[in-house]
Amino acid sequence: MTGRTGGQVVAGRLERLDLGPGAWVLVGDDGRRWALAGDLSRARDGARAQVVGEPVEAVGFGMTGEPTLAVRSLEVSAG
Repeated sequence: MTGRTGGQVVAGRLERLDLGPGAWVLVGDDGRRWALAGDLSRARDGARAQVVGEPVEAVGFGMTGEPTLAVRSLEVSAG
């Protein structure tokens, strides 16, 4: 899905991985997993989230092997 600002919108559940310094992954409602890059200061492990971002070709510090989404905005909900 495309957001109003032109980025890709992905909804799902946030997951904190204990790899190196730590890595954030969004497990999309469609089952696809995305490594997240950018400002994730509001991210909470297990929380539902909607991310607007741009897919990028990058290998992050977490080296999760997942495609990476450069986060433009992150909306986190408790459930």
